[in-house]
Amino acid sequence: MAVLDLIATARDDTFAGRVAMMLATLSIGVTTEDVGTTNHANRLSFAQKVIKAQVNNKAIAAMVIASNPTIQATIIAAPTTLGSTVPDGDMEYVLTTLYNALANAYAA
Repeated sequence: MAVLDLIATARDDTFAGRVAMMLATLSIGVTTEDVGTTNHANRLSFAQKVIKAQVNNKAIAAMVIASNPTIQATIIAAPTTLGSTVPDGDMEYVLTTLYNALANAYAA
């Protein structure tokens, strides 16, 4: 079942680890962004939580998967790979586009 394959991938330590590494890279960049950047306060607060390992990377992995049909299709096409065939660039793109939503959710 496709949804179960997506869940298994989000819960996979390696896939979640990839998400964590990419999220850490983005977060380090946020710590030096211009303070005039839209939503900077929430972005910085979230970045600090990521850096201190206070976020649930498997939950964020689920958001990455749930928000992108291309990533879903890649996982469904090869479910036993648990997302290892998802290109890093696709994941980085999704995390970049989700960053503000994640920052706002963690600020609430």
